[in-house]
Amino acid sequence: MARGKKNRPVDTDQADVDQAENDTEAQNVGDTKGKVVIVDRARYTYPRHETKTASGRKAIDNDDTIANILRGRSLEDTFNLMRDNGININPDWSRLNPGLQRMAAGNVIRGFYKNSGYILVDGVMIKAPKANDDAPEGGVNNDAAQDEAA
Repeated sequence: MARGKKNRPVDTDQADVDQAENDTEAQNVGDTKGKVVIVDRARYTYPRHETKTASGRKAIDNDDTIANILRGRSLEDTFNLMRDNGININPDWSRLNPGLQRMAAGNVIRGFYKNSGYILVDGVMIKAPKANDDAPEGGVNNDAAQDEAA
């Protein structure tokens, strides 16, 4: 059963649900107030890579260039990579568990790589591809999304 304001149950008429599933305007950016919007989650899927952390636990990453670089590195190795590239380590991360620290560091490294166009890994410069060259297959195509918005 659907929930409304203040988490109270709301009766949803099945005809309204069927109407929303068939209503293409409800699926587009148009006015969706009062309509059930069906989200096509297939548009937002990315490749996943199952791996193990430096401590041996199972992990899943998004299989991009930075994930490949960081895969299997310990937290200290990740911080060393940040230092080698002149990226400051946030002192607030010390209150986080090692997994969250590693995730936050990976996101900062990913942003640096995207914005600077390169990253130094063990003395080797890895250049970032041009826009959308590193986009995962089957993921969101920004060009198509802009074309649809126009």
